[in-house]
Amino acid sequence: MPERRLHPRGRIEASVDYDGTDGISCQGLEDVSLGGVRLLLSAPETPGTEVRVHVRFASLEPIAFEALGRVVWARQNYPFLVGIRWLNDQAAQSLSLKNHITAWGTPRSPGGYPA
Repeated sequence: MPERRLHPRGRIEASVDYDGTDGISCQGLEDVSLGGVRLLLSAPETPGTEVRVHVRFASLEPIAFEALGRVVWARQNYPFLVGIRWLNDQAAQSLSLKNHITAWGTPRSPGGYPA
């Protein structure tokens, strides 16, 4: 099946601070694009929740960006994955994000959580 995304996703080594529902923390970044991010959380999140995501890329020159997003889908059983769409242009226009997706990201095919 061909990729139909406007912004291709990439797997990138990064750490994430997640500010959404109290008590829910980010356990890992699955993939990221100029349109949003897919995260693994400690508990299920509610679709429609507005969140703040701060991403720090693991590279020789530490680079980070912060963006507002909205949870558009959430897996309600483990692993607790969420899809977040950026709400502001800061992430989409972030030169650091574009550079890291191009240089470090490997394309990820659509589908579920890898087994």
